Amino acid sequence: MSYIQKADIPKAYIAPDALMYAGAGWLALVREALAVIDSSEIVAIREDSGALRIELACSTPEQRYALTEIAKRSLAVCEICGDAGELRFDGLKNGHPAGWHRVRCEAHANTKTYGDELLTREKRRRRALWQIAPLRDPAEVPGALAELRSILAMDQATPIGPAAGWTIDQLLAAVPVHADANPRYVCPSEIPEPWRTRFEIASSGSTRFAKGFYADDWANFLYLWQKEHTALTDRLLDLDEPSENLLIIDFEATCEDPTPEGYHFQIIEIGAVWASHNGEILDTFETLVRADQPISEFCTAITTITQVQSDSGLSFPEASAALAEFASRYPSKTWASWGAGDLKMIERDSAYHGVKNPLDDWAHRNLKLEYHDAKPKMKKKQPHVGMKRAMIELGIEQEGAHHRALPDALNIAKVFSEMQSRVRLNRWGEPQ
Repeated sequence: MSYIQKADIPKAYIAPDALMYAGAGWLALVREALAVIDSSEIVAIREDSGALRIELACSTPEQRYALTEIAKRSLAVCEICGDAGELRFDGLKNGHPAGWHRVRCEAHANTKTYGDELLTREKRRRRALWQIAPLRDPAEVPGALAELRSILAMDQATPIGPAAGWTIDQLLAAVPVHADANPRYVCPSEIPEPWRTRFEIASSGSTRFAKGFYADDWANFLYLWQKEHTALTDRLLDLDEPSENLLIIDFEATCEDPTPEGYHFQIIEIGAVWASHNGEILDTFETLVRADQPISEFCTAITTITQVQSDSGLSFPEASAALAEFASRYPSKTWASWGAGDLKMIERDSAYHGVKNPLDDWAHRNLKLEYHDAKPKMKKKQPHVGMKRAMIELGIEQEGAHHRALPDALNIAKVFSEMQSRVRLNRWGEPQ
């Protein structure tokens, strides 16, 4: 059921920005009140604590008394249909009525005016949009997106208001801009629902013109609404699109200090994780690899891998086959690492040992480069950063020991997940 409209009481003098939030079941009471209101300006016809409230810009004692009596009588009239009703609420708190107050007949005991539903829906929409705004808590984003998805579904299934399906161009053409005062303005009563409620919620706390809303504010609201909801729709579509899982791999290799000329960095440990598009870890793999050159003290100091541990590992052909089996567990052909060094290592060691590269026909993603290109920069030339530095910049807690293959792969997956979220939701914040 809709609210009482200005057209229902054409002889009344109603302020341009009057609040019209009273159900049509009270129309007879409002028309009765016009006899005492006469030519006084009405600034509100609304429901308040269940009762009908008619407010005037300036009133006499006689008018105030008459309107108070009308309000008392409204407590026995269903706001929805006008039949006999009673004040209903949702329980008691400290001995007093609490919750949603409404005057309803038995048939409409839990029926809301569309204005009630509209106001609730639009407040939910505005709150969710605020939660996904840049620099808000990232933990709030998934819930806010789910809320917005639900609201958009309601918009399609049960649109509220005569202009629910209108385009921005239709609104601009339909809502008159008044130029009889400076600045130009639009009257709230001439903005069709649901746009009036949307605009009033978005404009809460903003400066208003005596005769209505500033025309420039109205035009700016429509522009931002279109921009905001186009971006939101794109984000939700991105979330709905099936995304490939990603195989993230880290290799640890032999090393010397200083590095001899022509030194061959041989893989001594493989760590790999399958991660979903949103960073969820699906599966893990790790193995030590037996090198045919000694593990230096410098290498042990960096990786904690000793000669004894290396000797207990798989041969490279065995490790390569095990990695290939792990890589085949999910239907994707893309793997990633932090930098291009891991790509070169698997190619070089496969050739050295005379075995097929288990990732030979896979696409490779350099997440180090992607991170560098994605984040805002204070300078045009900014050095690429290591995985550990990226975690610090993103505020991610490190898991396990650095320079061990599986912990590094897991940490890269964390960085990847945060990168995906910040790029998709434009949440990078200030340049680093």
